[in-house]
Amino acid sequence: MKRYRIAFCGVFDLANYGDHIFPVIFSHEMEKRGLDYELLLFSPIECQQAFNNSKHVYPLYNLEKMHKDNPFDVFVVAGGEIIHLFKFIQKLNTDEKSYQEYPISQIWLIPAIVANKYGVKLLWNTPGIPFVFEDLLKPTVKSMCSCVDYLSVRNIFSKVCLKECGIDENKINLVPDTVLYLSEVVKFDYLMSIREKVLPFKEQYIVFHCNKFINDKQIESVIEILNNLSEKGYKIVLLPLAYTHDDDIILSKINNISNNKFFKFNSKLSVFEMMSVLAGCFLYIGVSFHGAITALQYGKKAIAFDFMKNNKTRNLFEYLNIQKNYTTTEQNLNEVIKNIIGTNENIDLDKPKLELKRHFDNIYNTITNPNVNCNENNNFAFSIADGITEFNIELSKLQKSLKIENEKNEFKQNQINEQQNYVNALEESISWYKNEIAKQNNLYEYNKTIEDANKSKDNYIKNIEEANEKKEEYIRHLENDHGNKDNYIKHLEENQLSKDNYIKHLEENQLSKDNYIKNLEEANEKKEEYIRHLENDHVNKDNYIQHIEAASKNKEEYIKSLEEDIERKMKILIETENCYIDKIKEQEEKLNNLRKNIFEMEQSLSWKITKILRKGN
Repeated sequence: MKRYRIAFCGVFDLANYGDHIFPVIFSHEMEKRGLDYELLLFSPIECQQAFNNSKHVYPLYNLEKMHKDNPFDVFVVAGGEIIHLFKFIQKLNTDEKSYQEYPISQIWLIPAIVANKYGVKLLWNTPGIPFVFEDLLKPTVKSMCSCVDYLSVRNIFSKVCLKECGIDENKINLVPDTVLYLSEVVKFDYLMSIREKVLPFKEQYIVFHCNKFINDKQIESVIEILNNLSEKGYKIVLLPLAYTHDDDIILSKINNISNNKFFKFNSKLSVFEMMSVLAGCFLYIGVSFHGAITALQYGKKAIAFDFMKNNKTRNLFEYLNIQKNYTTTEQNLNEVIKNIIGTNENIDLDKPKLELKRHFDNIYNTITNPNVNCNENNNFAFSIADGITEFNIELSKLQKSLKIENEKNEFKQNQINEQQNYVNALEESISWYKNEIAKQNNLYEYNKTIEDANKSKDNYIKNIEEANEKKEEYIRHLENDHGNKDNYIKHLEENQLSKDNYIKHLEENQLSKDNYIKNLEEANEKKEEYIRHLENDHVNKDNYIQHIEAASKNKEEYIKSLEEDIERKMKILIETENCYIDKIKEQEEKLNNLRKNIFEMEQSLSWKITKILRKGN
């Protein structure tokens, strides 16, 4: 049996969950159909496979060289939204903070060129197209697709984009994303055995996922929603699915704002660990296309919080007929959650699985059928030639349009130049008037300066006169101070006499102080005697209290004795009362019997009298 050598081309050099599932499902389905093969992974950047250091990823720029050294039988292009001609900024290494341009178009362009050059089979394994191609690029896209032996895309938007490039509709196979076949490949029990090692709890939980493109306002609303779910008893698990989009960083931010209320993983997860958490959840809420698919595959509920407004996610939920679980705004998210938690929905996945089974049958047949290879007929060369011709036609149209626009712009520029000359003349006139006004202003300022100088001179003379007056007043003040000095000396002499009298007064006070101290000592002796008297009274008080307590105790015993005597007499009284009641009842019963006998006698007597009267008549 032939052993096929397969170059599997995709995004395996970036840490993005969904891209790494494609080779797992592809390999399983080819083995299931008995294909003997060797599969090598190719991406724009050479590295060890993200999430899986044991698998090497070869660079696409070496695809041709490796084919020449050891020929490939098949090139397979697989991935998400990879069919376009743009470069995006990506975080190429999860340990780096810097971002670089990622040449994603290499994933489908290089295999097409090498496949055509060497006659290698080329297959598309349901990639997606995120944007409509520009008219100028459509011939190139058509040329690159002409050498694809089995062409499949994952949604209607991608198919329409290819049709607009002039590709035959019958050649384009519309097939669901292959991750919708995941539960047929990776069994639930196997994933649960992995989950036990990843999650430290067994409670019902809700998975939330987002990436760096969520804004602060949306984060604020999400935290409020997650707090409400947590208060209802659900564990909240913050699950990163694309480290290349800084999922772990933004989820850490959410957890920090929430005071670490939610569960977050401290280390990076593998693809199967992520898969196990999604497969075992109660509900998935997030922006990840393949995160939602994984949860749905294992019978779990999923809500697409598509704040990035991706066509692929909206198309998926429409295809599965669960549009009500799709929202692009945080305002609607809470209502969607309420509706989905309170309902049991059964999603029909049999249709996509049947389509994917046929898809892998077609891939297997394309690989193994020796008669299938459109690259042997040089269609690519003819298509490239046609593409160049169409490109030149479009370029010629653009050049004509550009020439017309240039003529229009030249006419507009001439008008602008004329207007500019007029503006320049006006500016010169305005400048002359400004200079004349400035001269007049300078003359006015000079006259004003002279007036201010004269005013300053008058003020200066006035200040000198006031200073002279103050000087004379100060001299008079000094003369008055000399007279005050003599009075002050006389006052000091009088104070000396008062001082002597004060000293004598202090000596008399010292004698009074000694007498006061003696009186205090006598008062202290009386105080101590009074304290001893109080202590004796305290002893008498204690004896009196003991006497009162003893009397109180005797009183309680006497009261208790009285209560017992009263209780005994009440008991006798009740018994006597009951006896009298019984006798009264007995007498009443006898009285009733007597009344009954009298009534019967009256009846009998009445009957006899009636009988006698009848006989007399």
